[in-house]
Amino acid sequence: MTTRALSAYLLQTREGMEDMEAEILYDGVPVKTVSCTKETLFTFDNAFRMSGKALADGSHVITIRRKKGSGNIYANSTLSYFSLEDPIPAAGNAVTVERSYYRIRKETVKNGSVKDTQTDAGELVSQGRDLTRRTLLKNGDVIASGDIIEVVMTVKTKNDVEYLMLLDPKPAGCESRETASGYARLGTVFGYREIGDEEIRLFLSSLPMGQYQISHRLRAERPGRFSALPAIIEAMYAPELRGNSREHKIGISMPVEQNNDQPQ
Repeated sequence: MTTRALSAYLLQTREGMEDMEAEILYDGVPVKTVSCTKETLFTFDNAFRMSGKALADGSHVITIRRKKGSGNIYANSTLSYFSLEDPIPAAGNAVTVERSYYRIRKETVKNGSVKDTQTDAGELVSQGRDLTRRTLLKNGDVIASGDIIEVVMTVKTKNDVEYLMLLDPKPAGCESRETASGYARLGTVFGYREIGDEEIRLFLSSLPMGQYQISHRLRAERPGRFSALPAIIEAMYAPELRGNSREHKIGISMPVEQNNDQPQ
């Protein structure tokens, strides 16, 4: 029904059926002419690109004007860029994200208030309790292959926001401990977790104003020195609401038992 309604609207308005020629100007200077007919509506060259030094510092005006024909002109723009800063610093406005890495280790600690017990076979067994130790990893710290890393991202929002995506690139030497995508509790919030080859994508339907902790776990695998690109949070339907954490560098070494024959 929707397709039929749109088709009827296009026939009535003759949208896209008129021949047209448009001109693109950059700071008042013509840079491209675009021609479109009903036969080339889906195949004509409709893109104008600028890159590198052609895009100078300062404010610029891009103008699109019709030269021939009739009909509506539709336009959109995108900007892609990269930074040479090392490390990449954190940034944000209405939403921000800070990322920390923790090494997770389980240890059995003797409980001083509990004495050794004797089994039916006469064997003495020391009773203890299991503890999970979280050690904050500073930028550039080295851990061993096989170690478990907990990634904790602190998200702050100054207003109530909806439909957020939190993208966390993985260090190249690490893999996610989770193997399946799906809805899950992500720290202090509930959302959809999508496991990618290069990043973890977390989708949140809404976040009231406040501060939240969102976490997931990685496993260190391949030895080397790696950089984790900044985690990015943004509103999917309002991209101006965006923030990123700082870059984090991490080292992964071979397990200690495999390094016994190596010089110290």
